[in-house]
Amino acid sequence: MMDAIKQQVSSTKLLVTLLILAVGLYLFQNVWAFLGNFSDVFIIMISAWLISFILEPPVDYLTRMLHIKKIFAATIVYLIFIGIITTFIIYFIPTITSQVEAIVTFLPKYVGSAASSTFSNKLLDFVTGNISNSLVVIPSVANFLLYFILTIIISFYLIVDKETILRELYNLAPTSWHKEMRLVQDVIESTFASFLRVQLVFGVLSGVTTWIVLMIFHVEFALTAAIVAGLLTIVPLLGPALALIPPVVVCLLFASSVIIPVLLLLLIAEQIIFNVIGPKLLGNAFNLHPIIVLLSFVVGFKLAGNIGALLAIPVLGILVVVAHRLWKHLMHTESVK
Repeated sequence: MMDAIKQQVSSTKLLVTLLILAVGLYLFQNVWAFLGNFSDVFIIMISAWLISFILEPPVDYLTRMLHIKKIFAATIVYLIFIGIITTFIIYFIPTITSQVEAIVTFLPKYVGSAASSTFSNKLLDFVTGNISNSLVVIPSVANFLLYFILTIIISFYLIVDKETILRELYNLAPTSWHKEMRLVQDVIESTFASFLRVQLVFGVLSGVTTWIVLMIFHVEFALTAAIVAGLLTIVPLLGPALALIPPVVVCLLFASSVIIPVLLLLLIAEQIIFNVIGPKLLGNAFNLHPIIVLLSFVVGFKLAGNIGALLAIPVLGILVVVAHRLWKHLMHTESVK
């Protein structure tokens, strides 16, 4: 009799657990769909947050060196930043766009002469389709300018009013949470900020190196390949491998005779950047597991497309690191007790 009752209780618990899981998945799907409607807002806020991390050190440096208020230092830094972005858009975007269009036009001829198999045709459709779509990532100039201005303004206030914002957040939270909140703040300001800035340095070094190598061998479309390689290098872990794809592609298309020396020089440069310079720059920057990177791509792409896939990497990464540090902190607290 008791065995039958225990078996019935176990079955009931199993059914309740399955029901809770089903309800949880249903609620998660609804919340996910709801959040998808605000993907633009998330992109603006995350972009502003990341820009504030990048520009905060020069703002603090100017504040100390010139002995001026933070708002004036931030204004100087942001004017320089906007000038650089504007110069890039005016002088480089038209060139990059025309070069990408030329590559898209040339690819069918190249693949047609190389092979006419069904596989190569499908590969061609996939590549040309993605490259063409990349030209229209920004739906319109007006939308881009609006998003850009909002992002800059929000990031500006995140730097200038940082202390006020943090004070308000601490006032809203219970006093018992303040210790954990300070720990999270410390992780974000030291570990994550270091990680983000190091990845950007890697991207710049890789892009410049790629451009120099391609220019030495007079490879066409060197500028576009170098910029794309630099952007791909920013991706954690996968970046060094992805950065080799653009120069290899342009060499295959327009200068196949120099592909081996170009590839060898780029591999040597990557070894220097990531194994010699990298360890000195990393410091407290955290490392992400490949599974975290891939999961970041999937989640970000599902929420906000290609841009979301890139922005999700640092966001999900910092959540993992904060959770890890909090867990170690809690375990240490429990062992002390």
